[in-house]
Amino acid sequence: MMNTKAMAISLLLSMGLSQGVQADLLGQLTGGGSAFPDLTGGDGEDEGISSDLEQAISEIEPNDTSQDATALTPGELHLGTFDSNSDLDWYQFQAIQAGATATIEIPAQGGGWRLTLQDRSGQVLARFPNEEDADRRFQVVLPQIGDFFLVAEPLQDAADYFFSVSGEGIVLPGTGTPDQDPVTSRRDEFLAKAQREKEPNNHIAAANPVDPGQPVSGQLFSLEDEDWYALRATQADTIVNVEMPAGPAQWQIALLDEAGNLLDARVSSTENELLYSSLLEKAGKFYLVVSGVEDSDSRDNYTFNVTGEGLENPEDRNLNANFHDAEIEFNDTLEEANSLTSAVRLVGQLRNSSDVDLYRLESPGDEILSIELCPGNAVCGDQFTEGSGPWVIYVFDGDRVTQSMLDAEIPLTVCSGDQPTQVFTNHMYLSLNVGMFDDALLGIIDPAFGVSRRVEVGLNDPGAYFLAVSSPLRRDEDGSVILKEEGTCGKDEEGNDVKIEEQKIIIEPFSDDQYEMQVVQTSLTPSITLDTITQTALREDNVSDVMHVPVVEVNGVEYSADLLRLEQNGEVMFELLNAEPIGTATAATDVESLKREAMRATLNGDNVHIPLVQFDGHYYSGDLRLIQDNDRTLFEVIQFKRLD
Repeated sequence: MMNTKAMAISLLLSMGLSQGVQADLLGQLTGGGSAFPDLTGGDGEDEGISSDLEQAISEIEPNDTSQDATALTPGELHLGTFDSNSDLDWYQFQAIQAGATATIEIPAQGGGWRLTLQDRSGQVLARFPNEEDADRRFQVVLPQIGDFFLVAEPLQDAADYFFSVSGEGIVLPGTGTPDQDPVTSRRDEFLAKAQREKEPNNHIAAANPVDPGQPVSGQLFSLEDEDWYALRATQADTIVNVEMPAGPAQWQIALLDEAGNLLDARVSSTENELLYSSLLEKAGKFYLVVSGVEDSDSRDNYTFNVTGEGLENPEDRNLNANFHDAEIEFNDTLEEANSLTSAVRLVGQLRNSSDVDLYRLESPGDEILSIELCPGNAVCGDQFTEGSGPWVIYVFDGDRVTQSMLDAEIPLTVCSGDQPTQVFTNHMYLSLNVGMFDDALLGIIDPAFGVSRRVEVGLNDPGAYFLAVSSPLRRDEDGSVILKEEGTCGKDEEGNDVKIEEQKIIIEPFSDDQYEMQVVQTSLTPSITLDTITQTALREDNVSDVMHVPVVEVNGVEYSADLLRLEQNGEVMFELLNAEPIGTATAATDVESLKREAMRATLNGDNVHIPLVQFDGHYYSGDLRLIQDNDRTLFEVIQFKRLD
């Protein structure tokens, strides 16, 4: 699926996964920061990694915590045993040089387990799985001097395991003398041979292509400015090493994938070099984004360098015909809606208090859409206070929203010519509050509630989705946007004053300043055909027979179901073994339930869509077709994708 940044989805919690697996998958679905997914490193050399167990150093129990960690001897094979599926074995080594490269080697071996690399503070730096029939070798840059830990964790019914750690500057804990010499900044060296940025490069569509191993230098004109750079990974599971020398100011350097999902973000130092490694789980373009840091004058030239095996210059700016970095008027109707591109920061403006800006976004389905109004250091964020702000963003399902819905006029009672009468008025915020959008609205950023300017929406089906930006209305004390005022409206036949409750709306607050908006798509599970994953995974002889689907919605009721894998006429099929009702499906009311809704399997007609399921120790997303075979309920595999 995807990295970091990768969830708090209650569906995953119902799977009974380990906390580590939950954290990995959560990070992958939301595109979230600092979590690291399981790696699948490169194969070892042809001669293989030494697996002579007679020479291996055994773990010393107890080693269930960092305080009891077994000391690692660099370059030696280490052997351990899991006492149970919940056993954790801790190992410790020391780095005596900042920027030391640790090489972790895992000979081919059976059993499902992995290693997690942590620093002294408990921050997870990377994770490394074993492989049954291939040696694995990983290299990770250690950002500072000090103690590091490798934690061995079983993922299945694993028993014995073995691995080794080596590298220059890697020693037994407590045996080395750290290199405490002052760090000499490579800033001048980098600047002397740096490739200069080419402006404009302040968004993903105009990212500067750069060469791996070639230092880059640029400058930020303001705190709101940011500079984008692009490279390409030629293979999956590429480890990227980033170095940013100490300088006169601080900068943030963020790593993003091709869809704009944040994989990692670090802040440089004015005293020490910034060195770190991160993982690109998929081949393709990725981006490094340099931005300013509050309270630091970041207008000085920055410089950085990116290295790693399997990296290359993408050679061209990825200008996208579907890209706008500013709205194009007129975009007041669904038909005129501007197209949106993931991760592009867009600037728009409401020309008057009744103006509406509409945007169209195409989704492959099975993803989470993250919308942020006035993101980061955007100047328009200054116009928001608790319970007040001049812009509202609506997120609509393209199959359900209609132009007549947006143009609907709501009656209000007013006094006209000394006669009570009804007038009809159109405003999106009024339509929202009378329930006009209930069947089409997926999410909203409404400044009347709290200070959040961000919403995440789960998108199940592929197709078009629309975003609308409009102004809010003033609310009265009871929360209504229809303001009421007692008044006199003419005389009755007896000459008495006619008392009425006159109604009105007031557009407030309103701003004709520009707003900024950024939309990021996670693009979790693009469709793939049977000729890829299904043929190679679902047909394997070692595949377990039963697939458990924790939550599937059928006609408004949620069930848990068990499906039996079988092959019929050369095709992969599943037979329904049982389905237990677990409750009535309820509408999403917050971000967490939206995420759950996005991950819930659904039966629509004869098709079952499964966003996430664990099967034979791996995670999949796919589609099945319902087939009735006499007294049996069968499901034909349409498409499946392995996510881990």
